[in-house]
Amino acid sequence: MGHVASYFLSLGFETTIHTTDIQIFDRSYKDKSNDELIQSLLLRRKYIKHSGYDDQAMDVIFDGYTSFLANGGKIVFPIIDADYLCRLLESGPIFAVVSYNFLNDSPKNKYDELKLDYVPDASVGNPATHAVIINGVKGEQFHIVDPDKKYGGNRWISSSLLIASLYLAETDYDNLLISLKK
Repeated sequence: MGHVASYFLSLGFETTIHTTDIQIFDRSYKDKSNDELIQSLLLRRKYIKHSGYDDQAMDVIFDGYTSFLANGGKIVFPIIDADYLCRLLESGPIFAVVSYNFLNDSPKNKYDELKLDYVPDASVGNPATHAVIINGVKGEQFHIVDPDKKYGGNRWISSSLLIASLYLAETDYDNLLISLKK
């Protein structure tokens, strides 16, 4: 996701990643400068593994975050709740990475090489993350724009479902929000 955030930087947006990830990052990183965060990430990269990603993929992930920081992006480590999301929405829509399975109450999937598509499989399948745009709030409901062909579209979801889906994206080291300011 660091590369996505870097793209927003290249378009001239002031870009902030808001993450609760504790696999790649650490809560002790809260007060570090960008240079200190880069050094912490380079050290962390030596020790982190992921069950679904090889070393090359992990290098790309870490490169995204370090490039983002080196180019002036900002990473913050908040407690994300409904109030926090409402404050972010005051500045515009939010790019959010969430647990696809939890958000949509759907089973894990595995890739079927014959069908060239993902198929439900609660035993062998893996959980997945998914990006949505949060662009509104009304009471306890948040409006999301979801590009998924099965569950997507414009829809209102409860704040508790959205926040739980965000935190559960930790399985793929992707639980984060990206906010933009022009």
